[in-house]
Amino acid sequence: MQLWITTNIKQTQPEYAQVSLNPEEKINKLQLLSSSGSDCSISIKQDTDIYVSLLDTNKELNTQPSKNQSWLQLITGTLKVDDFIWSKANTTKLASRD
Repeated sequence: MQLWITTNIKQTQPEYAQVSLNPEEKINKLQLLSSSGSDCSISIKQDTDIYVSLLDTNKELNTQPSKNQSWLQLITGTLKVDDFIWSKANTTKLASRD
C-alpha cells in the first residue's frame, strides 16, 4: 500500500520511505508506522501519526486519536466503528476532535 501525504514545509523535496514490519507487532494492536521519526517510525514532514493493525475476527480495539482529525483506511474485511459498518477498501475522514 502506498500513502501520499503533502508536507507541511514549503519548498521541500518529496521523499520516499519504505518499512518492513514484523506481522506479530501489529496483530490486534496499533503499530506506529509514521510520526516524527520516533520509536523507529518513518519520519514525514507533517503533523500526523500513522498506525497499522491486523485485527482478528470479532476483535475489539479501542483508541483515542492523538491529533485533531483522524483518517481511517480499511484494506480488507469488515469493520464496525461506532454504529457504522465498513466493508473492504473503504476510506473516510473521521470527525474532528475539538
